[in-house]
Amino acid sequence: KKRRREMKDKKLKAKKKQRGESGGDDLGDSDDDDDKKDDDHEVRFTADGLVYIDKEGKVVGKVGEEVQDEGSDDESDEHESDESDVESEDGSDSVSGSDDGSDYDNDVDFTEGMKIQGNYHASEQYQGKKNWYDGTITSIRTDSAGNTLYDVTYHDGDFEEGMAGENVRPAPLSKEEKDQQTTEETEAAVAKKRKQKAKLRAKKTMPFVFEVPTTLDALHDMIAMYASTGADASLIIQRIHATNSVRLNHKNKEKMQNF
Repeated sequence: KKRRREMKDKKLKAKKKQRGESGGDDLGDSDDDDDKKDDDHEVRFTADGLVYIDKEGKVVGKVGEEVQDEGSDDESDEHESDESDVESEDGSDSVSGSDDGSDYDNDVDFTEGMKIQGNYHASEQYQGKKNWYDGTITSIRTDSAGNTLYDVTYHDGDFEEGMAGENVRPAPLSKEEKDQQTTEETEAAVAKKRKQKAKLRAKKTMPFVFEVPTTLDALHDMIAMYASTGADASLIIQRIHATNSVRLNHKNKEKMQNF
């Protein structure tokens, strides 16, 4: 009952405050009101009862309950931010530390003298940690179980023998090698495009006269050069017959028989 009376009095005070009224009852709570003003909190009556509202119009607490300290929000946010930073750092460490060579082709044929990267003393590393170092394959052999083993000399002078295939991977390309590879790929793509354009031009300008192809491969090449549909291929064969007819030249007899 006492609690309800207190709530009822506070509701009346809040209504008077909203109407701009001031009375003797407000004087007794002047200290509380000053504190509220200092905290920039306003009391309003809502569907949930009397609540404290900040400058931005957000509900920060209920009357009769401890108002949430803004500083605590900052501290909790800072704490959550710290936790997220730790998680992100852990994630980044795990990514950078997971250099397991998955980007490399496992089907590479290693040869002696080939530059590689070796997982240094893999069996001795704590929790399977991988340490890749540049080196050169100095010897390749096969054990009794048929497994291929590699002897590697590292560029710092260290040596490791009997390395399993999963602990050896191709060395990454240098900048010059990458540039050369890019240049070769570009030139190959340009050459392919030129060849395709030449084929399109040849198909658009199919000749009326064809030499008799002497092999099946030659006929296939001729069709690939000038034909884009089955009708084009039939037209090529018709023109071969027409331009190399025995009626035009009796010397064509043997060629056409073979054809």
